[in-house]
Amino acid sequence: MGLTKSEYILKQLNKSKNKIYEAYVTHRIFNAIKSYDLRFSCQQYVKFENNNYALLDMYFPDLNVQVEIDEGHHNNKENIKLDEERQEFIIGILNLKKGDLKELRVKIYDEKKLKCIEEIDKDIDEVIVKIKNILQNLNPEPWNYDEDFSYKKYLNKKEIKVSDNIQLKYISDVINLFGGKKDGNHFKKASQVKGFNELSHIKSQGIYYWCPQKNHKNWDNRLSDDGLRIYEKDLKHGKEKIKRATFFKAKDNLGNEFYRFVGVYGFLKVDRGYNVYEKISDSIEVLPVKDN
Repeated sequence: MGLTKSEYILKQLNKSKNKIYEAYVTHRIFNAIKSYDLRFSCQQYVKFENNNYALLDMYFPDLNVQVEIDEGHHNNKENIKLDEERQEFIIGILNLKKGDLKELRVKIYDEKKLKCIEEIDKDIDEVIVKIKNILQNLNPEPWNYDEDFSYKKYLNKKEIKVSDNIQLKYISDVINLFGGKKDGNHFKKASQVKGFNELSHIKSQGIYYWCPQKNHKNWDNRLSDDGLRIYEKDLKHGKEKIKRATFFKAKDNLGNEFYRFVGVYGFLKVDRGYNVYEKISDSIEVLPVKDN
């Protein structure tokens, strides 16, 4: 069973429990805004278009706002190297354009000198005012936590893109995103379905959905750091030159598992026991489907 919205909020705020200043800032901001309808995360890793990773102390995706808590002595939070063994986590990282992000800063140090709490509070108060103004101006749709892992909010799209950061809980949700069964009916939640099969409700025929995962008992799938190739150590599927709309199994910063759309891939070659697939598109056109 997944986290409730309350558990999600508490776990996000608890991520900085070992960093007293960061914890103080994030709690003050959240409690001052006091909007349970505004999506946020703490210590959120993101991937920019240049394939560099960064760590955002506090992130409001619906506002395109990050809060940087500048502790002076902090390690550089950009161009971060991430462990290959955490690849499921890396795949789950949000894809962002750096230029789209508005950075708001809270300085804990002033020229290498620790600021007093009253001065830190002034910075926090300024950030809170700015966030509230952005929130008022943008007036985003209220955060529906139960829809965060749902395919239903994407049904009216003409195409799906990697930059949509789509995250679906079950393989059956992946199929339902493309219209479900051949007769147009959707699979029930958590239905047992194959992780590789042909799609029916798309504009280009002959494309399969594919839901690979790392460290499965029957195969080993790996996504290259730049996301351009997938290596599959299992030859059951043969060497079909079939395009694959690929949803790689991933994890978010709280460990929730889901399937993330990473692009459309086609067979390239066999290399040392691995089938190698190369990305051919960051998007796929879909036909409009009805929810049922």
